[in-house]
Amino acid sequence: MGLLHLFNMQSFNHNTSHVVIGGSTTNLANQEFFTSLENTPFEVGDILEVNDIAFQGDFGLAGEGVVMKPNSLTDAQSVNVGFFVAQDAPQYMLNIDGVTKIGDGTTVNVIEQNGQIGVKFFFSPAASVNFDVGILGGLWWRIKCNLKLAE
Repeated sequence: MGLLHLFNMQSFNHNTSHVVIGGSTTNLANQEFFTSLENTPFEVGDILEVNDIAFQGDFGLAGEGVVMKPNSLTDAQSVNVGFFVAQDAPQYMLNIDGVTKIGDGTTVNVIEQNGQIGVKFFFSPAASVNFDVGILGGLWWRIKCNLKLAE
């Protein structure tokens, strides 16, 4: 297992939210991120749909990006984030290949960890993702998305 990171969400809209799910100053593989969903209407066992995945950071070279897996390292779902743009992203950019949003519809389970409810993602950045583009407070990359109850 990689590094464990914790992000807290205080409150957001009943069916959707804009939430940071990962970001780091390292490009080690299999980094684990838990985002707390305390004080939200979501409950353990809910299945959430991930949409509008956006990234910012060191994505300037072809082949720079982050592989995202929800739930566990063995989850069959895998999303390539940022690989299709080949430009550094000081502002958030949608994960789009042409006109298609990459990763929309991916699902993640609401779980309990250390007494908090939330969602877990694993990230494996490319080795070339290796510096802060100047506005991330030292982070080399950061990922956010919208979450809503799966239908």
